[in-house]
Amino acid sequence: MTTPAEHVEKIKEIAEIISDHPDVLSAFVDDWGRFSNFTLIITPNKWTRGSTNKLKSIVNKALLNTPAHLRDVFPPEFTGYDYSRKRTYNCHFWKFDVDYHEYNPYNNVFNTETGKVLSD
Repeated sequence: MTTPAEHVEKIKEIAEIISDHPDVLSAFVDDWGRFSNFTLIITPNKWTRGSTNKLKSIVNKALLNTPAHLRDVFPPEFTGYDYSRKRTYNCHFWKFDVDYHEYNPYNNVFNTETGKVLSD
């Protein structure tokens, strides 16, 4: 299966909508797969403890009237501890997996027929 051009264009439009949000510095489509599955890279204006939930809310609102849905969020990666033993993170961007079809992680399959998760 090939990702339809209209899915690619729609997800690019969604990235532009997200980029226009006042709490977002940038948003773009990093990659897409054969089954209308996409990776959005989003950089917030500033990092706070609530950035992940804030960005997740922004993405979900942008996807509201589309058949696409948010599958997973990958917040900043833990990088270690600073001199005062505070945890440090690579908080330059967040990754969001957006799919048009349900994904079954147990058998690594997208259900392109009914939109529901395939059973094992």
